[in-house]
Amino acid sequence: MGPLEDLKGNRAEAVSVISGRLDARLPAVDDKEAPVTTGFDFSPKLVDVTQGARSVQIAVRVTDTIGVPPSSVAWQLNHETAGLSMVGDYMTLASGNDRDGVYRGEIQVMDPPSNVKAEPFETGGARVTWTPPSVTDPRLSTRYMVTAHPSGATQTVASTTATFTGLPLGEDFTFDVVAVNDAGSSAAGTSNAVRSSIPVKGSVTFGDRCGASGDCYEIPQTGLMYDHWDAQGQLISGQLTPGRYPASGYVRIGAWSDDPSVRVDGPSEWTHTFDASVPFADVPEGMAFFQDMCWMAEKKISTGWDVAGGKEYRPMQPVNRDAMAAFMYRLAGSPTFTPPKVSPFKDITPTTAFYKEMAWLASQGISTGWSMPDGSKEYRPLQPVNRDAMAAFMHRMAKSPVFTPPKVSPFSSR
Repeated sequence: MGPLEDLKGNRAEAVSVISGRLDARLPAVDDKEAPVTTGFDFSPKLVDVTQGARSVQIAVRVTDTIGVPPSSVAWQLNHETAGLSMVGDYMTLASGNDRDGVYRGEIQVMDPPSNVKAEPFETGGARVTWTPPSVTDPRLSTRYMVTAHPSGATQTVASTTATFTGLPLGEDFTFDVVAVNDAGSSAAGTSNAVRSSIPVKGSVTFGDRCGASGDCYEIPQTGLMYDHWDAQGQLISGQLTPGRYPASGYVRIGAWSDDPSVRVDGPSEWTHTFDASVPFADVPEGMAFFQDMCWMAEKKISTGWDVAGGKEYRPMQPVNRDAMAAFMYRLAGSPTFTPPKVSPFKDITPTTAFYKEMAWLASQGISTGWSMPDGSKEYRPLQPVNRDAMAAFMHRMAKSPVFTPPKVSPFSSR
């Protein structure tokens, strides 16, 4: 159905209402085939218009001047400044008769889609999302017409997402979204600007050797531009070429592109703080398991022993079972745990060093201790932990995953 004032050549009266913002266009008879030359006439006169928060009600008086009463009356609402256009349902005869009567109708006005957002999508594309209008006519199926500017590409979708591809590279686009149903259309919601571009990932890697001489960061070969900044936001060096660079302290690397058709895909900034020195005085660079012991310190699993001038790890010293409990508790993230007032082991008390950690091992079924003849259990905290027992602890800490051991041992010392 086209503009109702033009239906079948019939004459309609346009009446401006509601502070000049809305026009109620009153139609002629919409189902009569009589041509204009027959003298068919139809004279609607506005009775009243009221506007609520989400609807417009209108009443018109229809007088048939030639004896051909209308079988139905419909109407259209235009919002001149916002571009809204809504077609109302057929109006209902409220008083009088079909030759001289007052017809009333109501229509809900669709708000424009809100929160319209555009983001780059793959190469030369954009994805547009939005929130539906807060009120739509529940009897009508709402669709959305999405238009890209300046290209003019248009899509009509039923969901609240539209994806455009093949947009000219290097150009900025905005998108208008209009809600449409059989009753008309809303005003447009407009997105932010987004640039059509080629995505390029620009990951920077850091080689942290616990304050050792090999600390570095590496710039990949991507075609992007990379800058090095300090903790105060001062540029240290710009436009770094691909390669490996020595590093110390705080390092911030940012990636960007001087080509408008290229964008950084994913993170565009990376930071890392390198250790000023090795964490333990007795663990020099090059020692066996150097990285592993440094990792223990970085994750605060091992705090070592405080000595004059620093800390010691004492790598060749056996680990006692109480210290092992502390390591495993910290490895688990130091979970919240209230140790029991009554010890699960007869040889430790709530005042024993690492009591909480040893009690936690028991609560998790990681350590069962030794069963004693009197029915109690011992933990033996100052006894070095054997490697076979450590294997059992680790397996239980991993929730005892299903595993079928091989028939041939992987170790000759079985």
